[in-house]
Order: sequence, then C-alpha cells, then structure tokens
Amino acid sequence: MTDSNLKQKLLAELLCISDTKWVLGHWYIKVIPNGHSVPDFASMAGMAQDELGQTRAMMDYLEQSFELPENQLEFGRGSDEIHNMEVLDKAPQSWGDFVVTAFLTEQAMWSALEGFVGSSNKAVSNMCTKFAEEGYFHRLYIDGWLSAFTDEEREDAIKAMPERLKLARQWFEFGSEDLQKAGMRPWSAGECKEHFELGVKNLEKALQIELPETADKADNWDSRRRRPAGSAMPAGLWEYVLPTTEAAQMARRPLAESVKDNIDLFAKPQKVDKTEPFFEQ
Repeated sequence: MTDSNLKQKLLAELLCISDTKWVLGHWYIKVIPNGHSVPDFASMAGMAQDELGQTRAMMDYLEQSFELPENQLEFGRGSDEIHNMEVLDKAPQSWGDFVVTAFLTEQAMWSALEGFVGSSNKAVSNMCTKFAEEGYFHRLYIDGWLSAFTDEEREDAIKAMPERLKLARQWFEFGSEDLQKAGMRPWSAGECKEHFELGVKNLEKALQIELPETADKADNWDSRRRRPAGSAMPAGLWEYVLPTTEAAQMARRPLAESVKDNIDLFAKPQKVDKTEPFFEQ
C-alpha cells in the first residue's frame, strides 16, 4: 500500500465524517421551528453551529493537507460525490423520527471520531478529540428529548427506528483496514461499530423496545463513500445544503475573488455641467 493510496483512504474516511456533519448541521437548522421550547431553539442553533464549524475546520484541513483548491470540497463537488450517511437522506417525518435519527447520527459520529484519537497523524488525532468532546453536549440534549417524549412521540420514534438503524449500521461497513494497519486510525471497523452499538443499547432502554442484533449488508456498497454505489444526496436536500440561486452563489464566492469586487455602496453624485451657472440668476 503506497503512501498515496493511504492518503486517499484517509481523505475518504474524514470526508465521511465532515460530510455527515455538514448535512446534520443543516438538519438542526431546518428543525429549529419544531422545537418544543425556547431552550430547544437555542440548543439546536448551537448544535448546528458546532456541526458546521467542525465541517469547515475539517474541510480546510483536508484542502491544505491534500493540496486541493480553496473551497473545493464545499463547492466543487456534485451531489453524487458527497460522503454523508444515507440515514440523513430522508427528511424526518415526525419529532420522534428526528430525535431517533439525530441520536443515531451523533452516536455514529462519536464512534468514528473516537476511532481516530491517538492516530499517528497528530493533527487528525487532536481535531477528532476536540470534535468528540463538543459532541458530548449534543448527546446529552438528545437524551433529554428522549426522556421527555409523549406517548405519541415515542410511538413515532419506535416506528422510525428499524429503517433508520439499518442505515446507520450499514455505515460501519468500512472496507479495508489499511488505515488501522498504518496507525492512522487506531480502532478497527469492528471496534468502531461496537462503540456505536453501546449507544444503540441505551436507545433501546429509552424506548423500551428490543431491536435486531445486526443489519443486512447493502448491495453494491461503495466503501469509500460508505453509501450504496452510484447514490446521490436527494435533490431537495442538496438544494437546501448548497443553494443554486444567484444570490447564494455570490455569497459563497471565495474571499480571494470577492475582495476584487467593486461594489458601489452609495449613490453616485450627479455630474455638474460647468457650462451652466452655479446659481440661478
């Protein structure tokens, strides 16, 4: 395994984390109006800020480390090149569905980040350690939502759980273990999945249900993106994450380009015709 191949595997693995956080952050923004209280609104805004800030930090690191063009990862890829968890492709159908999906995604992110703590790549290890610490408070708040479920919300959560859990479990089909062998990811795929399943046990207790132990492997699996091969983020979600309106495209132009803009912030003064008298006679 050459250094080049290992770097590409590391890039793909970290994009699986950053792209999932990217989409999860937009989920939190979209769901803010559905919160049950003012603290919910404030918490989801903060959680969204954390997720999107971590996304930007990881993408900036990857662009610098892999000598990619500025903003390439955020604005230079198509919807079929994003590595987000498939579990976030479908919008939540209820508050219970949202809470279950957020729980599973946050638990998956924690497990993936913990898998890189102690990596031979110190920058990656430190970054993932910090992100995992920040995610702890997200999980605490989601636990609070679970404990405050009404009977109807609990039923909605139980109804959504099997399909959401199946997709979340499939995300841990890593492919090769070359990164672990090279010391770049200390945990194996199996260890990351075991860590994830501990959280699932807590969710079982909270919902008072029993869940199947394993999930069927997906057909035509793309282990690089950890999604079905050839799949893409749904068009509606993609438009929300990366709007295509003219105003949105102007707002996301690279700083190196936008600083060259010549924008008139004030009305231009009218030109005075010097052939006319300055004062009327």
